[in-house]
Amino acid sequence: MLLKYFILNMRATMRHYEAGVYSKRVIRRATAEDKNEVLVLTENVYGDVDYLPFYYDSFLQNPVAVPFVISQNSEIIGYMCGFVVDNAETIAQRAGIISPNFQRMGYLKLLHQHIITEARKRYNIQRMVVAVDNDHPYIQSDAFWKLYSMISTKDMLRYMVIPNQLISSELPNNRPLMNMPIHGVAEYFDTEIVRKYIFPEDRIVINWIPYRLLPSNLALPECKNTVCASDVQVCNRMVSGLLSIATFYTIRRPRYAYTLDLYGSDVSIVRYHLIYHLKFIANELKDLACLSIVVDKQLDKQKLV
Repeated sequence: MLLKYFILNMRATMRHYEAGVYSKRVIRRATAEDKNEVLVLTENVYGDVDYLPFYYDSFLQNPVAVPFVISQNSEIIGYMCGFVVDNAETIAQRAGIISPNFQRMGYLKLLHQHIITEARKRYNIQRMVVAVDNDHPYIQSDAFWKLYSMISTKDMLRYMVIPNQLISSELPNNRPLMNMPIHGVAEYFDTEIVRKYIFPEDRIVINWIPYRLLPSNLALPECKNTVCASDVQVCNRMVSGLLSIATFYTIRRPRYAYTLDLYGSDVSIVRYHLIYHLKFIANELKDLACLSIVVDKQLDKQKLV
């Protein structure tokens, strides 16, 4: 599966809505009372690994989140949450969803416009970004490609992890992986040869959001629920090793979704990063997990099969 990251053409989007075709629809901030109606919309979405049931409440409390619902005749037919990131210059779209009965009618684009308008009242928003998998129906339409430009493509592989069936395997003593807090990743932003090796597209993806390489992003609430490991080394101006960043949340079935982003191209060390995160699933989560591994084009995904 391909995971694609897009940036919204802001001018085209705003022109699309100046006509006010959907002015009779109601768009307002999401509330705790809306939760059940909104979550009904997520049933049978993304093979039951959708993150919104887990994150809905925290989105309401997050100071950089702008969650909205759209309703018709008092019935909620859509939801979208935007996150203000990149020093308040970018809106990252999260959890955009429309009722199946109202899809392909422009309501998702209307939510885009409303979130951008509301965010611009407080911030200097320059762009909107979103992560979409290659099978998502929204990117099959011509309208989507008129509004968005692709900024990155990554391969995603998905596995079921059964903790009690994992075979114990020790990490190598001669190349230990360093467990690091997410804010520690900022040290890789400052050294040019390291930054280009780990982040060749000048983006770091955490919890499905493609961030710019700014230390301030790593302090946001969305980046706190992470498991990071690194064995990146520099020798004679040659960089080796990998950085792995994972986030996890509860889902309908199995119990957990565990998303692992791998950075770097050193295939010789991939196995040890996988062992590190599989041990976390077995020892800390202790339940069935859907493991999604996301890799850059420079890393041979066949090493993960």
